[in-house]
Amino acid sequence: MKKSYLVLFSLVFIFLLIAISPVLFQEGNPAPILQGIIKLSFSDDNIIEISDSPKIYISKTSEGDLPILTLMERSGWDFDEQFGSGYMFIKNNSNLTVSCIQYTRKYRIWKFPV
Repeated sequence: MKKSYLVLFSLVFIFLLIAISPVLFQEGNPAPILQGIIKLSFSDDNIIEISDSPKIYISKTSEGDLPILTLMERSGWDFDEQFGSGYMFIKNNSNLTVSCIQYTRKYRIWKFPV
Protein backbone atom coordinates (compact mmCIF):
# COMPACT_ATOMS: atom_id res chain seq x y z
CA MET A 1 0.00 0.00 0.00
CA LYS A 2 2.77 2.46 0.93
CA LYS A 3 4.66 1.54 -2.21
CA SER A 4 1.69 2.38 -4.43
CA TYR A 5 1.33 5.82 -2.74
CA LEU A 6 5.03 6.44 -3.28
CA VAL A 7 4.77 5.54 -6.95
CA LEU A 8 1.67 7.71 -7.39
CA PHE A 9 3.32 10.66 -5.63
CA SER A 10 6.46 10.25 -7.76
CA LEU A 11 4.42 10.20 -10.97
CA VAL A 12 2.46 13.31 -9.98
CA PHE A 13 5.69 15.09 -9.00
CA ILE A 14 7.37 14.21 -12.32
CA PHE A 15 4.29 15.30 -14.26
CA LEU A 16 4.19 18.67 -12.44
CA LEU A 17 7.93 19.18 -12.99
CA ILE A 18 7.52 18.54 -16.71
CA ALA A 19 4.51 20.86 -16.84
CA ILE A 20 6.31 23.83 -15.25
CA SER A 21 9.78 23.26 -16.75
CA PRO A 22 9.22 25.64 -19.71
CA VAL A 23 8.59 28.48 -17.25
CA LEU A 24 11.54 27.60 -15.01
CA PHE A 25 14.07 27.18 -17.81
CA GLN A 26 12.91 29.96 -20.17
CA GLU A 27 15.97 32.05 -19.25
CA GLY A 28 18.45 29.19 -18.96
CA ASN A 29 19.69 28.13 -15.53
CA PRO A 30 16.95 29.11 -13.04
CA ALA A 31 19.24 29.07 -9.95
CA PRO A 32 20.40 32.73 -10.15
CA ILE A 33 16.85 33.87 -10.85
CA LEU A 34 15.46 31.92 -7.88
CA GLN A 35 18.22 33.37 -5.66
CA GLY A 36 17.23 36.84 -6.86
CA ILE A 37 13.57 36.19 -6.10
CA ILE A 38 14.49 35.06 -2.57
CA LYS A 39 16.68 38.14 -2.02
CA LEU A 40 13.91 40.36 -3.38
CA SER A 41 11.37 38.75 -1.04
CA PHE A 42 13.48 39.21 2.10
CA SER A 43 14.97 42.66 1.46
CA ASP A 44 13.75 46.20 1.13
CA ASP A 45 15.32 46.51 -2.33
CA ASN A 46 12.96 46.75 -5.29
CA ILE A 47 15.51 45.51 -7.85
CA ILE A 48 18.25 42.88 -7.47
CA GLU A 49 21.23 42.13 -9.73
CA ILE A 50 21.24 38.44 -10.66
CA SER A 51 24.11 38.47 -13.16
CA ASP A 52 27.12 40.70 -13.67
CA SER A 53 28.14 39.61 -17.15
CA PRO A 54 25.85 40.33 -18.89
CA LYS A 55 24.10 42.65 -16.46
CA ILE A 56 20.70 41.20 -15.55
CA TYR A 57 18.35 42.41 -12.83
CA ILE A 58 15.04 41.16 -11.44
CA SER A 59 12.17 43.16 -9.95
CA LYS A 60 8.58 42.62 -8.91
CA THR A 61 5.98 43.25 -11.61
CA SER A 62 3.85 45.16 -9.09
CA GLU A 63 6.56 47.85 -8.93
CA GLY A 64 6.16 48.61 -12.63
CA ASP A 65 9.14 50.21 -14.37
CA LEU A 66 10.07 52.42 -11.40
CA PRO A 67 12.93 50.12 -10.20
CA ILE A 68 14.85 50.29 -13.49
CA LEU A 69 14.16 54.00 -13.94
CA THR A 70 15.49 54.72 -10.43
CA LEU A 71 18.53 52.46 -10.92
CA MET A 72 19.45 54.12 -14.19
CA GLU A 73 18.87 57.62 -12.82
CA ARG A 74 21.28 56.87 -9.93
CA SER A 75 23.84 55.80 -12.56
CA GLY A 76 23.48 59.09 -14.43
CA TRP A 77 21.30 57.85 -17.30
CA ASP A 78 18.21 59.82 -18.35
CA PHE A 79 15.11 57.98 -19.54
CA ASP A 80 14.34 58.83 -23.18
CA GLU A 81 11.49 56.57 -24.31
CA GLN A 82 10.04 53.08 -24.32
CA PHE A 83 9.92 50.87 -27.43
CA GLY A 84 7.72 47.89 -26.57
CA SER A 85 9.78 45.93 -24.05
CA GLY A 86 12.87 48.11 -24.55
CA TYR A 87 13.65 51.16 -22.41
CA MET A 88 16.03 53.69 -23.97
CA PHE A 89 18.31 55.80 -21.78
CA ILE A 90 20.68 58.64 -22.76
CA LYS A 91 23.94 59.74 -21.13
CA ASN A 92 26.53 62.06 -22.73
CA ASN A 93 25.19 61.48 -26.27
CA SER A 94 25.29 57.68 -25.74
CA ASN A 95 22.22 55.47 -25.96
CA LEU A 96 21.53 52.36 -23.90
CA THR A 97 18.51 50.11 -24.36
CA VAL A 98 17.48 47.84 -21.50
CA SER A 99 15.04 45.07 -22.40
CA CYS A 100 12.33 43.81 -20.08
CA ILE A 101 11.08 40.22 -19.97
CA GLN A 102 8.02 39.14 -18.02
CA TYR A 103 9.50 36.07 -16.30
CA THR A 104 6.39 35.10 -14.35
CA ARG A 105 3.21 36.89 -13.41
CA LYS A 106 5.01 38.40 -10.40
CA TYR A 107 8.57 39.05 -11.65
CA ARG A 108 10.30 40.94 -14.46
CA ILE A 109 13.82 40.43 -15.73
CA TRP A 110 15.81 43.44 -17.01
CA LYS A 111 18.62 42.68 -19.48
CA PHE A 112 21.36 45.09 -20.43
CA PRO A 113 23.21 44.80 -23.76
CA VAL A 114 26.57 43.03 -23.70
